[in-house]
Amino acid sequence: MARMLTPLLDLDVADEAPSVSILTGYDEERLILYIRLLDAAAEDVDWRDVAEFVLKIDPEKEPERAIEREKPSGARDG
Repeated sequence: MARMLTPLLDLDVADEAPSVSILTGYDEERLILYIRLLDAAAEDVDWRDVAEFVLKIDPEKEPERAIEREKPSGARDG
């Protein structure tokens, strides 16, 4: 039986997430990040704050990247 990877804190977000319908090692390592994104969405946190504090992307310097990564579809299109 395969073991799940331990989620890590403060990992970078790839510009393109894996495009498969199962959890990958990338996903497993970023479970805490995904929970933070869900919490921010539930609290209706401004996307610029999500980009800066959760995704570690400066929304002033990289607005297009920040917007794309903050969208749920940015995490997984499929």
